[in-house]
Amino acid sequence: MQIKALSPCPSSVPFSCSASQQSPGSSQPILFTTERIQWTTEAKPKVPRPQLPKPAKRIPRPITLYNETFIDNYHWMHQIDKDPDVRTYIEAEAKYTKSWIHYSGIEALQKQLEKEMQQIKNRMTEGFLDDDDSEDANDNDDPFKEKKPKKRLESIQFWDIDRWRYWLDATEGDYGVYKRRPIPENGYFRAMQQKRADYMPSLDYTELALNTQAATDENFGGCSNGAQTAGGLYASDMGSINVEVVLDVNRIAKEEKKDGDKGEFSFGSIEIQPEYTFLRRSIPSADGAMERPKEPKYTFVAYTFDTSGDERYKIKVTSISNAPSELGRDPNIDKGVHVMKECLTTGSGSLGSVMDNAGPETRWLKIGRSLYLYFTKLDTKGLSREVWRVLVESFDQDQACFGCGEDELKPELVMREDDERNVLALSQTNDHRFLLIESNGQTNSRTYFWNVGSPDKGWNLIRKSEDNVVYKVEHHSGYFYLRTNHGDSVNFKVIRIPVSLYDNSTSLATPHIANLQDHVAHIPELPSGCFLNCVDDETVIEHDPNEFLERFESFVEHFVAWVWRAGLQEIRIFHAPHPGNGDGGDPEKWPLTELERLRPYDKDYKVVTVMPSNIRYEEERLMRDFYNTRLRYSNCSSVHPWALYEYDMHSLTPTELRDMDEDDREDKIRKATRLVCRETFPVRVRYGKGSKSFMAKSPESLSSMDNLAETNNLLKEKDPRKEQDKEIAKFKEMRLMVPSTHSTMNGTNPGEQVPVLIPVSLVYYNFSECNFPRAAVVKAYGAYGTMTSAMFEPEIDLPLLHRGLIVVQVHPRGDGVLGPQWYKDGKAANKTNTFYDVEDVLLYLRDSGMVKPESVAIEGRSAGGLVSGWIANRWGENPIPKETIGDRNERGQTNIVKEMVKVVLAQVPFVDVIGDMTDKDVPWVEYEWDEWGNPLESQEVFEVMKAYSPYERIRNQPYPAMMIMGGLSDSRVSYAEPLKFVAKLRSVDGKTNDCQPLEEEDGSEDGSDQEGIEDGNNPKEEEDREGKKKKELCAGRKDTALLLQLEDGGHFSGNNSLWMAFALHHLGTMKVTD
Repeated sequence: MQIKALSPCPSSVPFSCSASQQSPGSSQPILFTTERIQWTTEAKPKVPRPQLPKPAKRIPRPITLYNETFIDNYHWMHQIDKDPDVRTYIEAEAKYTKSWIHYSGIEALQKQLEKEMQQIKNRMTEGFLDDDDSEDANDNDDPFKEKKPKKRLESIQFWDIDRWRYWLDATEGDYGVYKRRPIPENGYFRAMQQKRADYMPSLDYTELALNTQAATDENFGGCSNGAQTAGGLYASDMGSINVEVVLDVNRIAKEEKKDGDKGEFSFGSIEIQPEYTFLRRSIPSADGAMERPKEPKYTFVAYTFDTSGDERYKIKVTSISNAPSELGRDPNIDKGVHVMKECLTTGSGSLGSVMDNAGPETRWLKIGRSLYLYFTKLDTKGLSREVWRVLVESFDQDQACFGCGEDELKPELVMREDDERNVLALSQTNDHRFLLIESNGQTNSRTYFWNVGSPDKGWNLIRKSEDNVVYKVEHHSGYFYLRTNHGDSVNFKVIRIPVSLYDNSTSLATPHIANLQDHVAHIPELPSGCFLNCVDDETVIEHDPNEFLERFESFVEHFVAWVWRAGLQEIRIFHAPHPGNGDGGDPEKWPLTELERLRPYDKDYKVVTVMPSNIRYEEERLMRDFYNTRLRYSNCSSVHPWALYEYDMHSLTPTELRDMDEDDREDKIRKATRLVCRETFPVRVRYGKGSKSFMAKSPESLSSMDNLAETNNLLKEKDPRKEQDKEIAKFKEMRLMVPSTHSTMNGTNPGEQVPVLIPVSLVYYNFSECNFPRAAVVKAYGAYGTMTSAMFEPEIDLPLLHRGLIVVQVHPRGDGVLGPQWYKDGKAANKTNTFYDVEDVLLYLRDSGMVKPESVAIEGRSAGGLVSGWIANRWGENPIPKETIGDRNERGQTNIVKEMVKVVLAQVPFVDVIGDMTDKDVPWVEYEWDEWGNPLESQEVFEVMKAYSPYERIRNQPYPAMMIMGGLSDSRVSYAEPLKFVAKLRSVDGKTNDCQPLEEEDGSEDGSDQEGIEDGNNPKEEEDREGKKKKELCAGRKDTALLLQLEDGGHFSGNNSLWMAFALHHLGTMKVTD
């Protein structure tokens, strides 16, 4: 079955235009212009043609597997600190890229894109003035004058800890400022505080619901008027609410950057000390009686940052005052001056070497009368393989403050992981009862726990690791709840195990274990077929073959399961049983009772990303309040900004659930769901060079007073949300299921085989006139089971959409949107499915009439670089070789890649699969074997890698226009990957600017690279063949750009405006189409 999008133009072919809709006097459909736009008609001085870099030297390095040998002539490029020729070649490529940009004339376009991106950023972080807020009556004379933004108090991204709300104010400086304000103590807040003290429900459903109503919009406050107000709470709406500065990241960046403003800086994370870790000291009174414990004067704050781009973080600790001044805050904090000195610094004292190589996250833990900071440390390869802790404060010492002497700052090694397949991570159960150390691999895991309430018990192991079994731990009321794929539960299930089961087990006895394996080796083998033991294994959420259980969370009265069904996210809410609330005595009450299933997406467009609370990306820490009965979640899409919602989990009780039909239930869900806040959609952005208007009309047409009055009315729109909604309505989002041409699956009828359906998300600007086919940017990743759902990225997408491009996100096999099986079907020996899925989408885009030939830019990042590299190599295979690649017979197939693709973009690309996966000195290799397969042990894996590895598949053939980007400090994908890829491409004919043979060092003009598999062919015959082929390839060809951009940063390097300008230039879509 093929699901096609509806055509905006009546025609038998989707997305094509009929003759009746052509422009007057034209016999052709209205299409976007493909001509190169000249930014000025003035005569320009001749710019010299850029000269290609001198070919890089070759030092052969053979790789032999299964009687086949590959020659890597550029492996020496990994030795940047040993071989000066590496930097020499990098500089030569940089010089060429700069010259090409100047020669091509795309500099003006890049600058214009940067202006648009900055305007978008500004519109996203500012409010709008009402009519009576204007400070200058003369503003009406200049409708294009920038309005002064109204200051927002807090953004969508906030989190609550104890009595405070924290958030990052991104409007201040380049990095933002972390701030906090007190949470008003209304009835709902007091109820949660009581639950915090009791760890059991203190109110029944009815009473709590009444108290919930006492929390007004302003008191809770993501937005002052809920859905009616854009952005966050405005300072003018808050009155007496006091805001304190917690951490000024701009100040930290300024202090830490090297070489003035050219130094690298990225912020890692901030960890606020929670109240339950406070050390409260009781002071004896004059009569000898002990007074009530006093609150500490300070709250500690740990934060991490990176100054090199290699994700090796430094840790510092500071503090914020718990005794605010009369103004509601410590005056020193507003000035960025911390009351206590930052003592956990690098470069001096006993902490220097430890803190320099930390992971991004930390955790606070109180053990008895001492406060510790736990953190991870990276090994020489950049992997998190150790957990350390440092004593920050203790009442068992003479001084009750930290940093008063070096003796207090001795770090302690807690655990070390020696299994090269695994990395360590710090975590906590949501109720903060247990500190967790997780040892995670791609296909195995094990978790150690520390009972905060019984620190003398030391560390204990939940379960010994087992291949192809992973689990994640939560806790509630004396039971561990584990999300796991154990027992062939591919889509995961949840089991429950009593904590008491570990009371008599062998613990690590001490918190200081140098090697995890020392303990694991003595754990007895598990009974066959059981998670722990068959008696205590209890499944509370069964495995569902049609639903992927992605995340499981515990709250004081509820459990929440985040699931994917048919590629869309849903939320399942369960009642949490309590032994202390009468649930423990009756076994029938122990099974989890499902209360509701939320579907937080629009039923029409079904293109959405849903995240727990207000986090944006999966790698961000999930900050959740265990005692909250309101579920916070956020969603967005390609054109719908992030919106934060609250759902009252007490809206349905188990009794009501049984007596309610579907319509009544949906109505109750709607009433129980509150839009807390929605971010601003950027309007009034001036797209296109020379345009002074955000409207379709040019400023030159606004000469009359009538036009000026019309402009003023638009600029002074009273309802910003209405204006934003009107702008959003101009875009069209779709979710398609594209049939595969090379894979089938079982149908509904016995023996029936139907095509595999490939999910695709796309968005385009819905212009008033018929305008298909168009150009497109096609993005794909296809690895690690990543959930590549549509995200709101306006700074990148909006400039492209306003220039008429379709932005397409392919979800090929290897991604995770259709569950773990979809992921497995695109990894290791099945990897080629990822690339064929992308080709099938290109075929669909052509046949549906959406995209015109030679008008696609392929974009792949990191592991998605394999897609870009595959497309680049496939582009020149014309006709397609008569061979079988992977499991797909290519005989007689049309080269859809050559027909559709014009540009290939690869950012920090992983391209040398065989070279990396056979070299254990490369970081992450043994960890990555579970993703790509181990070619050292499997010939099947080796054969598949040989079929798709972009670096090894480079041939003497034409290549499309390509821009390759990387980071010199990238710790995930080495800078040498894009560097080697470009160097090898430069060494072959058919794609360089002049398409001339490259002179070899021995004086010959044979352009062949002589790389690849040694096949023993006659050198003379091979030379004759290559010479003939070269003439055929170069006949009539013009420029085919190949650019390399290496930045000083890490894995998130990549100048967006540059690749966007490069793509628009080659697609011929530089002009804004309004």
